[in-house]
Amino acid sequence: MFRNTFFSRVVQRKFTPYVPRLTLRGLNLSVTSANHVAEEECRVHFLTTASASQLPEANTQWPKQDFSGKPKEMLLHYPTRQSRELYVGLGKPLNLSEALTSLREAVKVAVRKTKALKLKNISLTVPRFEQEIQTEKLVGVMTSAAVLSN
Repeated sequence: MFRNTFFSRVVQRKFTPYVPRLTLRGLNLSVTSANHVAEEECRVHFLTTASASQLPEANTQWPKQDFSGKPKEMLLHYPTRQSRELYVGLGKPLNLSEALTSLREAVKVAVRKTKALKLKNISLTVPRFEQEIQTEKLVGVMTSAAVLSN
């Protein structure tokens, strides 16, 4: 898809907990693993309908019915004054192509929302799906979706 470009080099090399920052028209974007601590203005988490019921303990300040993980559903949370966490729903993907399509759409929605909030530094967290999907493939899909949505 992105042959001989910076993006293909990022995707082709072995995924580490931190992918180098991409700058897209004034938006600094990084893709991180779930356990990587990022010092960003906004950290974006992608959750399926199954994982939405298992939100982290620190984020149970809202009722469970506020976020169910439906496709493109969003919930913005302010854990501190300087940081935000955006939760975006992926729905319930049944197979690999549905999972990648829903992730593509969710990344587009998340990038547009963060641009609407006029944020400059965001970190996209690589989601976990019920079926095994290579992390390199997920990072590639997320990176290309962010580039195309910007």
